[in-house]
Amino acid sequence: MPAQEVYKMAKFFNRIRSGAGRAAFEADKLRRVNSVQSIIKSLQEEINQTFFRAGRVAFELHQAGQVAQPELQQVCGHLTMLHGQVIARGHEIEAIRDQEYVEPRREPQYGRLCPNGHGELPPQAKFCPVCGAQAVSAPPPAATSKFCPACGTELLPEARFCPGCGAAVPRPSPAPAAPPPVPEPEAPPVPAVEPSLPVTPAIEPLPPAAQGFPLPPPPALEPLHCPNCGSSLVPAAIFCPRCGEDVASITGAAPGATA
Repeated sequence: MPAQEVYKMAKFFNRIRSGAGRAAFEADKLRRVNSVQSIIKSLQEEINQTFFRAGRVAFELHQAGQVAQPELQQVCGHLTMLHGQVIARGHEIEAIRDQEYVEPRREPQYGRLCPNGHGELPPQAKFCPVCGAQAVSAPPPAATSKFCPACGTELLPEARFCPGCGAAVPRPSPAPAAPPPVPEPEAPPVPAVEPSLPVTPAIEPLPPAAQGFPLPPPPALEPLHCPNCGSSLVPAAIFCPRCGEDVASITGAAPGATA
């Protein structure tokens, strides 16, 4: 092989070895940098823990009255306030957990009612004026039961003696009689007064700024009646309370509106 070719081959292999060495060198640099960064991270965590311990010691000294520096007293005072808020929030959580659900009591309704929950209806109403549903009748609540004052046995309304112990059932005392009505004194005679002509109040002229602008006439208020049965309607009714006719177009209420 000629000497020139040998020189070229040697130069080529030297270049390959140089590239491999550089890559290994850069990889070693990266490994050492990562190692040092890991050490720095561990030291930083240890510094934070040391600061935490130093702050706890300073706070304990502040509580013992052994801290005189104003800056440190201010920081410790803020920590005391935060600690009090944490305790108060803990009590709030306990109070919330101790709460129990109480079923709301609803007053019983009876008479003519809407089955969809729109409340009581007039006695003569057959339909709900809000939803058009047929009204239902709810009987009034039954009378309160009576019990024997001696043994507590439940008694019938007409019972005179207790079926459990034989004790006499006290009769309800009669209601006191109403006092007789007091006659009203006769009104003294009123002398006849001749009627006088009504005095027409003077009409003040309109100010110059309002002249030339006629006022609009007041809206005419006409009673509303059902076109089917002629019953009177309230302005907000959607259905006739007597026959159930859809009257939304007459009263101007929005169709399908509910209370």
